[in-house]
Parts: sequence; structure tokens; C-alpha cells
Amino acid sequence: TAMVDDYISSLKCRVLAVKQPSSSVATPDFSRIEL
Repeated sequence: TAMVDDYISSLKCRVLAVKQPSSSVATPDFSRIEL
């Protein structure tokens, strides 16, 4: 379902944010996850 896909996408964004903290692309998605 779309909800599961979005959850998986957010997890991937989290991993990218951790591996590449300087990545400006992952930052907005990471902030959205916290909501």
C-alpha cells in the first residue's frame, strides 16, 4: 500500500541522513519524518 511504501521511503531517507549528514536532500524528508 502507499502508506507502507512511504514508511519504507522515510526509513531510507533516515539511513541516507545518517550516512551523509551533509546531504541537503535528505534533510527536509528527515524533518518531515519527525512529524
